[in-house]
Amino acid sequence: MPNRPVSPRPEPHPEPRTVLAVDIGGTHLRVAHVAADGAVLARRRIDTPTDRGPAAVVDAVVRELASLTPPDDPRAVAIGIAAPGPLDPRTGIVHEVPNMPGWRGFPLGQQLSAATGLPAHVHNDANLAALAEARLGAGRGHDPVVYLTVSTGVGGGIVIDGRIFAGAAGLAGELGHTIVHAGGPACNLGHAGCLEALASGTAIARRAREAVRSGAPTRLADVAAAGLPIDAAAVARAADAGDPLARAIFHDAGSALGLAIGGFINVFDPGRIVLGGGVTAAWPLFEPAMQLGMRRVAMAWEWHPVDIVPAALGDDAGLVGAGLWAWERHAA
Repeated sequence: MPNRPVSPRPEPHPEPRTVLAVDIGGTHLRVAHVAADGAVLARRRIDTPTDRGPAAVVDAVVRELASLTPPDDPRAVAIGIAAPGPLDPRTGIVHEVPNMPGWRGFPLGQQLSAATGLPAHVHNDANLAALAEARLGAGRGHDPVVYLTVSTGVGGGIVIDGRIFAGAAGLAGELGHTIVHAGGPACNLGHAGCLEALASGTAIARRAREAVRSGAPTRLADVAAAGLPIDAAAVARAADAGDPLARAIFHDAGSALGLAIGGFINVFDPGRIVLGGGVTAAWPLFEPAMQLGMRRVAMAWEWHPVDIVPAALGDDAGLVGAGLWAWERHAA
């Protein structure tokens, strides 16, 4: 009998490649594998060692990445890093981090690339969250997208034609430092009356503590008397319970947010505005005043109403954005 031809043995399919994503926050440090479509495949989270400086943060990132990826793992092709700024995404140098000591001029991209042997691509954390929400989250299908994160501070990012608008030096998107009320309270950087100083979680808590110290009637005085912290979450709980002062604080924060958003609508004519960050958990408390403030300023509202919606990706926005940024730079 003639010999039958032997079918060649199929080559094993190579394991799909991923990028490593890092999200450095003031409270938490997150790392993950991210696929090309933005899917988060594996993740870890620890407290950020902010009080020990940037070198300690880099060491923590490397340790956590090693827990996800052995040093010789062929899957990871690059690292994307969402970092607080301002920073230069072209060089990976962090100019300064207002709430984290020792970061001025720190070469974050270079340090992580040297430690891992992979190309490291750094961008501002709010810009990368904006990218993730625009492509895969609440802004998907809309263009441009303006993103604001309202948390301890207020950050922002603009995505046009699916790409981050970073400006001439990579510094665009600092929307939280837009002046809303000249002569108002100052943020940590000394910007009097900026959005961060009026609408951030820090601002909400500060105003509540000042009211308690002044003897204003509020159930938050009981919180202070019990030795419990008066933070934005405590103010939100008091507002939900009907406390007039707490409700007024959220009304004013929403009004400031709306005035700023109205200005952003005038400048960018966005298809959608997306709000993320912890303060947005109190959406019903500030949304009506935000809408009124926005409509006072947005000139084209009558002809082009713009939806303002909560973010969809939650805590994953920074990781997903960092992964998308790494894939984009890897393909460039």
